[in-house]
Amino acid sequence: MAKALIIDLKLNNIGSVIESFKKIDVECTTKLTKKNIDSADFLVLPGVGSFPAGMKYIKQNKIDVIIKKFSKSKQKKIVGICLGMQLLFEKSNELGLTTKGLSLIKGKVVNLNTKLKPNNKSLIPNIGWHQINVKNRDKLFYRKINKQNYYFIHSYCVETKYSKDISSYIKLDGKKIISSVQRENIFGFQFHPEKSGKKGSFLLKSFVSSFVK
Repeated sequence: MAKALIIDLKLNNIGSVIESFKKIDVECTTKLTKKNIDSADFLVLPGVGSFPAGMKYIKQNKIDVIIKKFSKSKQKKIVGICLGMQLLFEKSNELGLTTKGLSLIKGKVVNLNTKLKPNNKSLIPNIGWHQINVKNRDKLFYRKINKQNYYFIHSYCVETKYSKDISSYIKLDGKKIISSVQRENIFGFQFHPEKSGKKGSFLLKSFVSSFVK
């Protein structure tokens, strides 16, 4: 059975994330003990909330040390969901502040309005179902989810000059918005698989089965 270490940022109820993984027979824990860190196949960084608050909690509790150490083991995986994906990047301008992120993926987090102006017809925050368009087809599980609809709720998005790190995108007002990323053993989903019903469950199962036998 695959084992997941779920990082609880105390910003939201992570119960739905845990339940989603349990449904696909993944053993989950939120306890940051050495034993759990060493035995976990992958680490999950979920979150709904602000980037500054998320990074403050991470720094105060030295969770950044755990995440960065975990990232150096290529046999293990890290996956960020929504805010968790954004925290993987170098910095954010949320709330008018420049806040440093985990810097595991190069790029920054910006307000969706910045991306969509001057022809902004979409409502911010972006809430609802959107079809993702897979850009990186190297991994089998990405090919399985191409053109599928997943649930989004966010007011900020990521930008990167490193196109090879972009695995999928959605379109808002004709603009491409990054919906998932991958850099080596680090993955990020801007959407919420745990809130996307059977398709979300299928994605998580495909993700786990791509590296855990």
